[in-house]
Amino acid sequence: MENQIEKMVSRLSQIKNELKSMSSLTSNSLELAAYIEKVPDHQLSQEIVSIAVHSQACISQMEMVLAESQNQLYRTEAILAKNQEQIYQTRINLKENQEKLWRVKIQVRQLMEHLDKLQPISTNENEIVYTIKCMVNQLWEIVSVKHIPIRRVYIRGCPRSGNTLMLLLCGAGFKNSHVLTAQDIPIPSKSNPQKITFGTFPSPENLTYKQVQSEHFLDVEDAAIIFMIRDPRDVLISEHGAKPGEPWIKDPKRWIDNALILKKVKEHERVLWIKYEDLVTKPDAIQEKMAVQFGLEINRPFSDCWKHFEPISPGYLKSIKDIKPLEPDKIGTWKKDPQKMNYVTQKLSERPEIYDLMKEFGYLPQNDLNLKPMIQLNQRQEIKPPLLANGAVEFLQQFLQQNPHARVLEFGSGGSTVWFSTYTKNVVSIEHNPEWYDRVKRDLAKYDCCHAVDLRLMPLPYHAVCEDFPDEFFDLILVDGRNRVRCAQAAIRILKTGGILMLDDAQRPYYRRVHHLLESWEYSRTIHPQRQIDWWVKPPNFQSTDSDWSRIWQQSPIRLYAGSLSPKAKQDGWVGLAHHRSDQWHIKHDLTKLMPIPDEVVDCFQAEDVIEHMEPADLLAVTFPEIYRVMKPGGFIRISVPDYRCDYLINRCWKNEQGEPYYDPQGGGKWDAKRKRVTPGGHVWLPTYERLRSLIELSPLRNCKANWLHYYDTNGQPVMHDIDYSKGYIMRTPDHDNRVKNPRRPLSIVVDLYKD
Repeated sequence: MENQIEKMVSRLSQIKNELKSMSSLTSNSLELAAYIEKVPDHQLSQEIVSIAVHSQACISQMEMVLAESQNQLYRTEAILAKNQEQIYQTRINLKENQEKLWRVKIQVRQLMEHLDKLQPISTNENEIVYTIKCMVNQLWEIVSVKHIPIRRVYIRGCPRSGNTLMLLLCGAGFKNSHVLTAQDIPIPSKSNPQKITFGTFPSPENLTYKQVQSEHFLDVEDAAIIFMIRDPRDVLISEHGAKPGEPWIKDPKRWIDNALILKKVKEHERVLWIKYEDLVTKPDAIQEKMAVQFGLEINRPFSDCWKHFEPISPGYLKSIKDIKPLEPDKIGTWKKDPQKMNYVTQKLSERPEIYDLMKEFGYLPQNDLNLKPMIQLNQRQEIKPPLLANGAVEFLQQFLQQNPHARVLEFGSGGSTVWFSTYTKNVVSIEHNPEWYDRVKRDLAKYDCCHAVDLRLMPLPYHAVCEDFPDEFFDLILVDGRNRVRCAQAAIRILKTGGILMLDDAQRPYYRRVHHLLESWEYSRTIHPQRQIDWWVKPPNFQSTDSDWSRIWQQSPIRLYAGSLSPKAKQDGWVGLAHHRSDQWHIKHDLTKLMPIPDEVVDCFQAEDVIEHMEPADLLAVTFPEIYRVMKPGGFIRISVPDYRCDYLINRCWKNEQGEPYYDPQGGGKWDAKRKRVTPGGHVWLPTYERLRSLIELSPLRNCKANWLHYYDTNGQPVMHDIDYSKGYIMRTPDHDNRVKNPRRPLSIVVDLYKD
């Protein structure tokens, strides 16, 4: 702050000179130049401090709005996730209903065929059969509603997945099928309008025009796709007759590309995806399903079609290698030979993205131990690192790799929770938002590579969770949630020596308090365009000041006094917070740092002639918020500072050309002529009623009820009300200080605050 002020003062001096040297100034500019020339540099410095203070308050308000917006985003994302789950469930229900409809269609069709075979003997029976037929036909019309009949079916899938086999089965198994003689996509110009045309082209990506035909095949409503898929491990060892003794597909990418296309279109109403494994183990059931969905007439069962295969191309026998019955024993060939198993495992490891697709289509059970390590590795690569600066992520990754059993505590769950759980089994994550908690819980369940996490849903303030753990328990603590200052303070005790405490968004002014708290710790920082991440290493033999503070629990009521105690204050049981001393009456404490005590435990707090020695920025960032935090509801705060509208104080001050005071030589410190400011220890700002009131209103103390007892108003008129000294003795008042007894007038601004 001091460097910034000095730079701004220097820049204002330059502006003065520039305004003087300009000859064509407007009248407004001349007035501005005259005003700036009259304002002394030290007053400009104080005004800059005031502007900075107001700016910090605005920033704090903006951060609150941003936090609320972030919470709203979390809630929206949770609702979206819930809607996506409902859509997914609706798709499942739709699929189940479609399968039920297919079964009903098959049953109705079988009933129609059975009725056709009946030979009624009497007229009465004939009428009954006719009536039943009419009812069945009406039922058939209900279950067989089709906007446009299917006329063209494209069989596709990764090579060696049964594409040619399916084409041959369709040619031999259905009466109203027309099979293209050469491998080709059944576009309208190559189709038979009297029948349903089948064609296959497993690799359209090799030819641009075929790829276009493939991608837009479903654009016309009379077109459908049968998508064949097979266990990629069997695909990778399957041989083609054209190249006996070696696998036809050597790169799993071919299977992945087709699986991704199938994943995208499998819910389409005119797409029927069939596993090769189902085709060879229950061919007749697959045939009936195809007949119902595409309006095909069964000629003979698929299980018997191999005897009736007709040539579709000169080399079609090389593809199926021989005309023979369907072979269920071809399923799982990859695991029957250790050499083939090793080959397949190596190939899959080269394309780790394949594992999730295998799970998608049922080729990878959860308990497949052979591939689980590779699945976990792939999933770990998919999981995004925490939204921290890159340097912080790299540090955490290295730290966790070197400490695989590290105990991790994080305040604020999210993507970091999932990421941490891939490195260690010992993660405790604290969250207060139920919707966000549920979302993280779902994310953790999604990945096999995630270890179990102690995920806790707790109300705010949740730093109290630290009481559940013993001293020096955690290796790493990430503070990235609510109440970060309190969380950081509570985390010190449970962090191991040499452990890491990391703070996200450390650039926020309010979090300066954490720096004060850990000023003796080794410190690192990494900066991102939008955030700053700081982390500290806990030093050995770190002694917290908590033990000094333990004496206040022996007091009732608890009364804290800023500075050294007078003999009377010692008798009255006050505890002094002194900057340079610690004894039976005092605790050594800097009021610009956090007080290591819980919220709402102090009954009374008094500060006489202290806060004028503290920078306004420190008062707003730390001191006033801390005083407010530790006070009990109904607690009493008394603040008194010298009033620089008092004639006695004004007379002893240094003044500028306008007669305005800017330095009190009896207030301590020295005047730094070069920097135009008071050195530390002196009155770094000269209080008036308006200045003190502004600082209070910019801090949490604004929530207190205020009684202004002594001060001079803006017109310089004294305002005095009776002071109850039993609540806190004040020396510098006309009741005790001879300097202002005659005439009787205020020497200090005195305000009593009561926390609501």
